[in-house]
Amino acid sequence: MPPKSKKSPVNIDLLPSVPAYKPLEADIEHDARPLLSIPPPHSSLDASHLSFTPDIWETLKTNTNNYYRYKRQQNLTTQTRPWHDTTVSELKIWIGLVLYMGVMVAPSINDYWEGITRQPTMDAMRLK
Repeated sequence: MPPKSKKSPVNIDLLPSVPAYKPLEADIEHDARPLLSIPPPHSSLDASHLSFTPDIWETLKTNTNNYYRYKRQQNLTTQTRPWHDTTVSELKIWIGLVLYMGVMVAPSINDYWEGITRQPTMDAMRLK
């Protein structure tokens, strides 16, 4: 096993100085409110549709399926289960899970589905 490399100490005198804080000054006055034009009733799902349009979901689906086919052709996948092309619905569930897990952090990935830390939301979003 090669010896661990030792990092040389950082010379603080060589680091750039921290710039002085200067608040941003804007000449524009406006109400402090979101400037999105979403017709009522508003929801976080409505806001997400501004970023994830149907075309983007279709592109994500197509690229995910094409990426698997590429990996399989190159023998770069260890996938043992049969592959079925993913759908937009499955991708929406997966993105939802990733976002949820970023907000509701559990000590272990398995804790979302097992034991006393089991999250009911995860059961509702299981992929089949």
